[in-house]
Amino acid sequence: MENEIIIKGFKAEVAKPILAVSGAVEKKQTVPILANILIRKQGQKVVFTGSDEQIEISSEASIGVGDDEFATTVSSVKLCGILSSIPEDAEVTISQTDNHLIVKSGRTKFNLQTISAKQYPVMKEQMSFQYSFSMPCIRFKNMLAMVQFAAAVNNVRYFLNGVYVTAENNIVRTVGTDGHRLSMFQSELDEPIVGKCEAILPKKTARELLRLIPDTDEMLTISISEKQIRVHFANIDILSTLIEGKYPDYERVIPINNDKDFYVGREELIKTLQRVSILTTDKVKNVRWSLSEGKLAVATNNADMEQANDEIEVEYKGEPIEIVFNISYLLDMLAVVKTDRIRFSLSGPLSSGLVRVPDSDNFKFVVMPVRI
Repeated sequence: MENEIIIKGFKAEVAKPILAVSGAVEKKQTVPILANILIRKQGQKVVFTGSDEQIEISSEASIGVGDDEFATTVSSVKLCGILSSIPEDAEVTISQTDNHLIVKSGRTKFNLQTISAKQYPVMKEQMSFQYSFSMPCIRFKNMLAMVQFAAAVNNVRYFLNGVYVTAENNIVRTVGTDGHRLSMFQSELDEPIVGKCEAILPKKTARELLRLIPDTDEMLTISISEKQIRVHFANIDILSTLIEGKYPDYERVIPINNDKDFYVGREELIKTLQRVSILTTDKVKNVRWSLSEGKLAVATNNADMEQANDEIEVEYKGEPIEIVFNISYLLDMLAVVKTDRIRFSLSGPLSSGLVRVPDSDNFKFVVMPVRI
């Protein structure tokens, strides 16, 4: 015998908060409850929560029916799969029976097994958040996008496997590095903070923030303690553990004496690098740059004695220089920078290159040369 309907709304209303929290749930779980989404109903307010015990995402929506309270958990994969199969303009209702949820839309009906909400491991704040600051959603999203690609993956220096966030006075910075390249972006806060806060976000946390933060000027609030970060925007709340450890002194590796400056069109450089990369291999992604007045020649070769050469115009009047870079590192960086022109600063064939955008020092990308 079905109980009364507890959740009701059009597909978009029901699916949006559920899909938002599903990103925290790992598909392959040895603990059954962690494969589920927690549903808590308090009158019209319904809060959905997904967690892997390292990151917890909650989202609420006013889709509850009746004034009663209710809590349960249900499979994230199954519930998301069901909702994705329902037409966009369809109405969805969710009812509860003993140990089951009934999801209905028109003549479609699903009966899903549940696990008691009492077993769900809700993350707790381990200590009070010492620091807090706010900025527009789109600005912080951009700060993450400009550095996240450079963070390491499965590096034994575990603190490199995340995105570093630091704020002091009215400046907030994000940094990503894998030891071969480094990307840094900074922005100003409307209200300065007292002291200096530091946090290393796990890459999954950064990825979920990039997925969920809207491209709007709506304000986003970041709170940081020694072990956790909380990010709140719109109807979404994200709580995540931080990577422990001391982040390296990234400012020390940013070149300050690179005197060979040149400017190049971003789109033209991307197309040139993509063309010559056709002859690179999965293991060897090197490209040789030969910079001379007004011209940048790029070349690569492979083990089959094949070669690729191309040439583009640049704004440069200095002495000639040759340097070899990993082509993937350059293309990763060019994919996130959206300006028409890029500013490169070089020193010598064995020194790191510095990339900025014209008329701004807010973004800095450092790439080490390949030594052959």
